[in-house]
Amino acid sequence: MTPTQLTLVFNTLLVGALLAVCWTDIRSRQIPNPLVAFILALGVLRAAEDGSAVRAVALSASGVLVGAGLLGWQYRRGLIGAGDVKLLAALGAWTGPVGVLWLFLVSSLLGGVVAVATWVRLPQEQRQRVAGNVMAAAQFQGFQTSSQGVPYGVSIALGALVVIVAGLPFGGFWP
Repeated sequence: MTPTQLTLVFNTLLVGALLAVCWTDIRSRQIPNPLVAFILALGVLRAAEDGSAVRAVALSASGVLVGAGLLGWQYRRGLIGAGDVKLLAALGAWTGPVGVLWLFLVSSLLGGVVAVATWVRLPQEQRQRVAGNVMAAAQFQGFQTSSQGVPYGVSIALGALVVIVAGLPFGGFWP
């Protein structure tokens, strides 16, 4: 199998997994651990295919740590779920530490779009609760949690499609 064909196989599997992430996050506001583990394993295998296995694992591991660190503080504040943190960390295995920073940036921008789209679809009472959460966030106070929150895994998955699959200059595995 040529490197181009192998990349196509890896990217196809990733796209399928990311679509499953979107589906489950929209329906249940949860991202299943086996799905995240699959994305992580694919990322490490993809990295190892690019060159030295030891170097690839080191870069993948550092991408995982950076990805988890970027969203860890939001999870501790109750702003996002653990599945979102694990998903960005798993995608860090695909991009390495520098690429996951770009992925975080793109996902954050897309997250704003998804948040507005979600907010528009809410009944008036829930819109008021969201407005209260925004004010609480601005004042670093507590939040009202809800299973009707923003499916941030969708934003992360879309960001991964832009950064990794579309192959933008800052996407893919960073050597």
